[in-house]
Amino acid sequence: MSYKKKAEQRKEFREYLSISDKLVLDIKKSGIELVADDEVFVLVNGTNNYWISNHGRLVNNLRGNFRMNKTGYAHFTLSGVDKKIETYTDKLVAEHFLENTDKCNKVWHIDRDMDNCYYRNLVWVNNKEYRNLNCGNLPLEELGRQQEYVPYITLKSTAAYSIWNGIYIRCYRNDNVYDGSFMCDLWRYDKDSFAEWWSAEYYECDGESMAVDKDLLFPGNKEYAPDKCCILPQTLNTMLSNCKKHRSKSKNARNDLPLGVRYDSRMKMYYGEIKPYGHDEVIRLSHWDTPKEAFEEYKKHKQADILIMADKYKNKVPKKVYDALLRFEVKPYVEDWG
Repeated sequence: MSYKKKAEQRKEFREYLSISDKLVLDIKKSGIELVADDEVFVLVNGTNNYWISNHGRLVNNLRGNFRMNKTGYAHFTLSGVDKKIETYTDKLVAEHFLENTDKCNKVWHIDRDMDNCYYRNLVWVNNKEYRNLNCGNLPLEELGRQQEYVPYITLKSTAAYSIWNGIYIRCYRNDNVYDGSFMCDLWRYDKDSFAEWWSAEYYECDGESMAVDKDLLFPGNKEYAPDKCCILPQTLNTMLSNCKKHRSKSKNARNDLPLGVRYDSRMKMYYGEIKPYGHDEVIRLSHWDTPKEAFEEYKKHKQADILIMADKYKNKVPKKVYDALLRFEVKPYVEDWG
């Protein structure tokens, strides 16, 4: 891609961010109490006084104060800029939060509950698909396409910039807690560049919060950069974080045991401990004479747990993430990644 083309794309993206901020309702000024952390209100197209949320709630300030319209599935007659607008709750949500690249004209409720107008419960379909879905002749998964969502849900109005701030704080304001981790100059000095990357890489995963990972694709990497990072569901991110242990500065060897290894002072032997994903019980493994032997047993169990998680998420995460999980090797210390 030419430099000129890249510059044009960056200009369009920055203009988009500016537009998005104007469309998103400032909750602090409106006094509206959100029903969920991910709720976002955006200005209804063709109006100056109506905002629809991704949870299917419509508000207006026609009389100066913000008022909530009828919730659930309902018909509305809105006072538009040029004309009256006849519409329905699900249609408003779909028009403002769902991409409609195929120019479909019907909205299908995934759980068949018309009152559930949450944007992730909706999908655009055409007339034929709607009839077949309604008659039970077409399973939803056989539509042959994945519903995409309007990106301002995850950009400046919510996640991208707060995530940038979190990375910056971890790298530069926490007394080097992250052991030398740093941001590439592009991201460190240009938040919009990070937001562009986040928007391009972002994907939904069963409603989980998403996190930036810097060392799954490149074990031992310390740089937050677009060609080295990936986005992970929080469950996977937490699992991988629990696979890391730094060497202790203590001179006492028992305080510097490898990841997952404990010392049994009664038997004067070492053993591994693991809590498989989804289990509350911590499992104690066999006793060994040395920390190295105990770690090798722990490693086998931990690797198996990671493989199970990789397969669980196989069809939910990008292929590069799945492949990296299969390659992931548990090390006794972070420093061993080199």
